[in-house]
Amino acid sequence: MKNIIIGCPFDNGIRSMLRFSRGITGADEGPDAIFSVFEKEYLEKYRDIKMEMLSLQKYNLKIDANNMHELAFRRAQKDATIQAQDTMTKKIKELCEQGYTTLGIGGDHSISYALCRGVCEANPCKKVGIIYIDAHFDMRQLDEGEVISSGNSFRRLIEDETLNISGDNIVVIGIHHSVSEIYCELEKYAISKNVTIVYDDEVKDIDKIVKNALEIAGRNTDLIYLSVDIDSVNEQFVPGVSAPAERGITDEQLYGLIKGIAKDNRVSAFDIVETSSRKLAWTELVKNEKRNETEKERTEKLARTAKIAAKAIDSFLSAK
Repeated sequence: MKNIIIGCPFDNGIRSMLRFSRGITGADEGPDAIFSVFEKEYLEKYRDIKMEMLSLQKYNLKIDANNMHELAFRRAQKDATIQAQDTMTKKIKELCEQGYTTLGIGGDHSISYALCRGVCEANPCKKVGIIYIDAHFDMRQLDEGEVISSGNSFRRLIEDETLNISGDNIVVIGIHHSVSEIYCELEKYAISKNVTIVYDDEVKDIDKIVKNALEIAGRNTDLIYLSVDIDSVNEQFVPGVSAPAERGITDEQLYGLIKGIAKDNRVSAFDIVETSSRKLAWTELVKNEKRNETEKERTEKLARTAKIAAKAIDSFLSAK
């Protein structure tokens, strides 16, 4: 089986989230950091693997307090995101048609829509199930101006009628409970679409969770797409993310889930997202607050998180 790692240095989706008072930019620097660790620690093990970085930085529009709520800017941001995602979809489609198992390296979680769409377009007669590991549902609605963000990738996959993806075949693992209004809204939406939810405090018997997830995602489907948002892992292990988790699964639980899922031959594509250099926080933009985090601390957090992400990639490849 041929494997290829595709770097997607894109975080316009997170930049869009800043207007909702969410997130920290910097996921566009994740792929370089992860590639660096992977090349040093795992490339000898996977000598035949191909690695390629897509040119996407030009689509990461600069956002500031003056333009973040302007309709014209939101539309420009949407157009840039669509162009970037079309580039990703086309690339993944071509690689799948050439027989590759694709490993997308983000970048923010908005890339999952584009990458999964590429798999679907390469397999028009096949139905795709999805398993994703995440602290958040990422099923927000598109707001006025149809802003595409890192928070609505899976809603877009469900609602894109050209893809034939059903909530009946989607499993999300690692969701953090919350009492916020948006959380309750998204949980309600996921339940209404028959999405199977495994909350973070339910991640105990890895083998059982993997078996159940594969059964649901693989029911009457031909292929399974696996997506990993590294912020599903507790921040003590992965501090370099846009939205660090005070609780969450452990790094070893993540590796176990990935290995177990990847062993199934129907799992034909994988992505891991949200490793971040933590450049600009929404509090700095919206509230003009200064963070105590130094550049050195941010660099160290990025390196630690990239190391976990690289081992997660190894977990996937070693199971194939």
